[in-house]
Amino acid sequence: MLLRQNINPVNLFVLIVVVLLATASCAGLHKSTTDHSSPSVAYSVYGEGDTALVFVHGWACDQTYWREQISAFSHDHLVVTLDLSGHGETPAGDGPWSIERFGMDVASVVRRIDADHIVLVGHSMGGPVVLEAATLLPERIIGIVGVDTLHSIDRDLMSPEEAARAFSAFAEAFPTRTEEFVRSAFFLESSATSLIDWIAKDMAAGNPRVAESAFISARTYDLRATLEKLRNRTHSPIVLINAPEPATDFAGLSSAYDTTDLKIIEDTGHFVMLERPTVFNRELREVITDFSGRNKR
Repeated sequence: MLLRQNINPVNLFVLIVVVLLATASCAGLHKSTTDHSSPSVAYSVYGEGDTALVFVHGWACDQTYWREQISAFSHDHLVVTLDLSGHGETPAGDGPWSIERFGMDVASVVRRIDADHIVLVGHSMGGPVVLEAATLLPERIIGIVGVDTLHSIDRDLMSPEEAARAFSAFAEAFPTRTEEFVRSAFFLESSATSLIDWIAKDMAAGNPRVAESAFISARTYDLRATLEKLRNRTHSPIVLINAPEPATDFAGLSSAYDTTDLKIIEDTGHFVMLERPTVFNRELREVITDFSGRNKR
């Protein structure tokens, strides 16, 4: 059961935030690349192969959240992790920090990757980000994986002004509110305390200005329009690997984009890839194998 009992008004608000935003010990070769619309984007490359797996983190996170996937996949794939603008080692530069800008961050890195085929993997807010990136790279994407994301594509869109007002109470004390948010909304009662502590404190240390701008963009971002654009440019399959809660409206997603599939990993909270890495990696490997098989047909 998720730790959502006795949630006060502030925590109730931030619980809504996670739904909105989700609608995220090897030595690597560290590089950076620059796009005309982005500051230098920090990224890391591991392994080698004809197929590159590009992992994109969620709101207030960074590339270290994919630590359990690097060794699991880099022995037979090229694995790429990156920090979106204003996250991790990538400087914020000038705002706004939007889904569109983050998509360009991903595209700018992918254009530097020497691989024939690309699989984009996005967690939470990274789900919409990889969809946006895929519209910019239609000729190289063989598949898209969303990780506990895209739960509903039919939620009401807000105006930028409405989204800014919605975030204002949360922004009054960003580190405190963020830590409360993460601890109350993201995990199970059985989740490891060390993992909860690390993620809660790490996300609370994020850049408030970037977090606010990204929230507003996520709340005003039209997923249906992006899926229509993606359908017209490429028909790469989309697979979601989600937690049981919040429930995923798969019918709504598949009505907008028919080459989709949904996998549910039980007994996990929002950070599926960190809480159940063995199960998650097995499911992801099956998805990648299927993508590769479709590409050869």
